Amino acid sequence: MSEPAAVKEQPKIISIFKTRSFLFYWAIVLCSSFSIAIIQFSQSWYVVKTLDKEASLGIVYIAANVPRILFMAIGGVLADRISRTKILYVSNTLRTVLLCSLLLLLATDHLSLLSFIIFGLFFGVLDAFVWPANGSLIAAIVDNDQLTRANS
Repeated sequence: MSEPAAVKEQPKIISIFKTRSFLFYWAIVLCSSFSIAIIQFSQSWYVVKTLDKEASLGIVYIAANVPRILFMAIGGVLADRISRTKILYVSNTLRTVLLCSLLLLLATDHLSLLSFIIFGLFFGVLDAFVWPANGSLIAAIVDNDQLTRANS
């Protein structure tokens, strides 16, 4: 008779949602994504309904997406070379300043299509630094065996 094969004991896998730093990361990304969606919806609504410039809405989106595409590679290189948390802190602080200035323009009734285009340019550049830093930060806060689940 042959000996029974030794059963290897599987390491106990802890749920990714029991990792405190991942929960904070997940909550921040969820809130940030939700707020960006609200900003884009409000911006679209204002351009179409208040400014009555439906055809110009594409220009606003192009103004935000072209800098994002152009600077995304630079943002990725910076995320690998300097502190991701510093990149996120500075970029999110500047995005907050941009949003407050947009609200100030709205309150003073100086909001125009040009201000949305300029806002889109700056916001697109800052997004190009936020997303690579944000995406690479997850590897620093979870264990290697949980990385696949954390990314999904």
